[in-house]
Amino acid sequence: MLASVHAPPHEGSISDTLIPMSGAVSASWSQGGGYSSLDPNPPTSVQIDMTSFEVYPDLMRSFNVDVGIAAAGTPSAAYGAAGATGVWNSILGGASALVDTQGRTTGATATLAPATESGWIGGPSDDFSLMGDHVQHCALNRSWTLDFAGLPNGHYELFVYGPASSAVQTGDVDVTTASSTFTIANVAGNTSATLVEGESWRSAPVHVTDGTLGLFGEFALAACGGIAGVQLVALDSGIPPVPALGATARALALVALLLVALRGARSATAPT
Repeated sequence: MLASVHAPPHEGSISDTLIPMSGAVSASWSQGGGYSSLDPNPPTSVQIDMTSFEVYPDLMRSFNVDVGIAAAGTPSAAYGAAGATGVWNSILGGASALVDTQGRTTGATATLAPATESGWIGGPSDDFSLMGDHVQHCALNRSWTLDFAGLPNGHYELFVYGPASSAVQTGDVDVTTASSTFTIANVAGNTSATLVEGESWRSAPVHVTDGTLGLFGEFALAACGGIAGVQLVALDSGIPPVPALGATARALALVALLLVALRGARSATAPT
């Protein structure tokens, strides 16, 4: 027979929903917590009832965004620039759906303007794939905008990358969320596409509270204003904190949970 084990919300995950038994009953969470007990007459299996787990759909996720034309290529997932490694989104104008750094589909989007002007300085490296292509605006106020929507709420480190072009700079970047507005200083970039803080990239912490984040850059002193890429690196998990238990208390609680399951399984198989 099958015994259901009902567990409270937990930051980890159970790898198997049906665990075969052979002399000992054992199940564990991916974070290392677990429980086990020996039984001379073990049940055939223990079924984990996943419906008893709460789901937190709004988990924090990190995002890598490469701005520019497809012909310039997209950085590899092994490339983290100044932020974090992972899958890169490639966008150029208009609204684009985003995957996170694990390549998972999300509800997040990025909308970039201008939609038609771009530049490209080719190169053989991931650095050039990120900073060698860009969007640019060379008329009027030489400005650009990049608006995010549908982001998981939480704290991020925001990285802004300037184009590898002597003629294009980001200008001072106004960063706007529902709860704050601040400015990241101009990122001038360098023609060698070398990662140098304050020259080819800058970063700042940002707190997203309603899923939105807006970037606006303007640099009238350069021939063109533009941007090469952005990273949003999650700084917290987005999971409600779980009260900490001491190692002994945690072990006792987990053993008790298993014993309840075993008792239920043996009762179900007892002759009547």
